[in-house]
Amino acid sequence: MTLHVVMGDGEMTRKELVATMDDLWEKEGDGNFWFLLQGKSDPTDTDKFLTNWLQSNDLFYAIVTDDKASLHPSYSSAAQTFVAKGLAKKVLALIESEPEENELVDVLALFTSDDPEAEEDRWLNDLMGEVAEAGHTIRALNDGLTVLDFESEPEEPEEEPEEEEEPVTSKKAPAKKAAAPTKAGRPKPVAAPEPEEEEGEEVEVEEVELTREDLEAMDLAELKQIAADNDIVLPPRTRSTTYIDAILGVDDTPEAEVEDAPASSNGHADLDVNELAEAVADIILRKLTAALS
Repeated sequence: MTLHVVMGDGEMTRKELVATMDDLWEKEGDGNFWFLLQGKSDPTDTDKFLTNWLQSNDLFYAIVTDDKASLHPSYSSAAQTFVAKGLAKKVLALIESEPEENELVDVLALFTSDDPEAEEDRWLNDLMGEVAEAGHTIRALNDGLTVLDFESEPEEPEEEPEEEEEPVTSKKAPAKKAAAPTKAGRPKPVAAPEPEEEEGEEVEVEEVELTREDLEAMDLAELKQIAADNDIVLPPRTRSTTYIDAILGVDDTPEAEVEDAPASSNGHADLDVNELAEAVADIILRKLTAALS
């Protein structure tokens, strides 16, 4: 038996997917495998093609997700659902715990870009780096099942400070770069060297303001975390676009215009109860529509 773990948001045509699945079936003998899929609230067409193929062939598959409440109905045929807020850690734990003795693990990655440094594949690249360190095979599902080689960049040795000199301090230590994938025939890009810090000089870390483009490149879990860090509370099953507008402080809800009521002969405004009720209902409906969009 072989456990095939499918991760990523890349796409391929239905014809290519079916042909690839049939090749796996033939190589491993009568579908002697099962699958672990990334459960999503907004799956791609490729995700739907895959779940349909598994269901039509009566094959066992499980899903792992960080938001079970918003899972798409296309995963209704899953035999088991694993839930965890830390999705990457949960995937690594399942790869180690779920396979039976002598059962193989094969990770099938769906990359959205051919660029190893593409921002849209950042989460997937980080996860694949950890999978490679655990010794598992990684193949590109939407690139002919090409075996991928994820190499970690060597860390530079730290220089010991001299006894009479105080160590240089900084407000924030530079983060380690994630492992970048290298395909056969595709050279691995070389990272530009980081500027050296001058002795005794503190490093100023400039805060980067997130733009709409930055937020649209993130997944729903990242947007929820940013919203929580900024004390933004939204209803369950809120869409990514609503989270983005809330984080950017955009409020498209139009304000209701209230006309001055005509004064009556006794000096007080004459109120039409039916018109007032319709105006209040209209305001509530528009706010509910904006919150759920």
